[in-house]
Amino acid sequence: MKKRIVALILAVVMLFTCAMLGGCGEKAKAPEAEKDSVAVIVNNALKKNEQLDAISAVMKMEMSMKMEGMTMDIPLTAKIKAKNLNKDGMVASVDMTMSMMGQEIAMQMYQEGEWAYMVMDDIKYKVSAKDMEGEMDYANSAKDMLKEIPEELLKDVKIVEGKDGSKTVTINFPADKFTELYTDVINDVNANSGTEADEFKISDAVVTVTMVGDYVTVFDMSFKMDMTIEGVKATTTAKVSLTYDDPGKEVVITPPEGYQNFEEIDMGDESMF
Repeated sequence: MKKRIVALILAVVMLFTCAMLGGCGEKAKAPEAEKDSVAVIVNNALKKNEQLDAISAVMKMEMSMKMEGMTMDIPLTAKIKAKNLNKDGMVASVDMTMSMMGQEIAMQMYQEGEWAYMVMDDIKYKVSAKDMEGEMDYANSAKDMLKEIPEELLKDVKIVEGKDGSKTVTINFPADKFTELYTDVINDVNANSGTEADEFKISDAVVTVTMVGDYVTVFDMSFKMDMTIEGVKATTTAKVSLTYDDPGKEVVITPPEGYQNFEEIDMGDESMF
């Protein structure tokens, strides 16, 4: 199994309807306070989620890659929990399942202090957390998603209100803006496709966000990536859905049984993967 298993965590946007209320009638009235603009509400929500010190979420990714007449589907599900995100001593766990070329891979990762602990089938081991940076750093990868969205992209966006009180917004991104804002996400999808592209072009980029209360609870992203891999043309379509479980609430993380006795391995040893 290749060493890098993508984490996309994704983080989120939130949106309210904005209206201007002015004076009316024959008698002049003092104007009411202007409501926050869509851009202000969205970016305040992004900051609020970014400031969460603990998260519990489920991320689902569906990738379909077409190359030389062949199609390869790569579904991935990751159950993610993390706390102490904004201070030293982060603790995190990821239960991940992934399918590639007919083979299903299941792995559990738990990080505490200086060590990351792995469970894959009957194989149990630990590695230095420093060696895991950029490998399965799901919690910090989520922050790559929590970037302010340019005001011009939100100007004509409308809110759809659900019967459950939820609010949903859909944003169509120009390719250049999407590439600029979500470069890290695109690079993760590129790496997770199995063969990293020499060059790529993004199209059909859409972000859909659902909010309940003060937090965004569901963040969906989809896009197409036309790639060149060692001179061969390929197209990957990616859909990512991140669902938060009670954002802002306490998160309980349970380590794997006997993790403190796991054998230490060297991440540089390719035979282990």
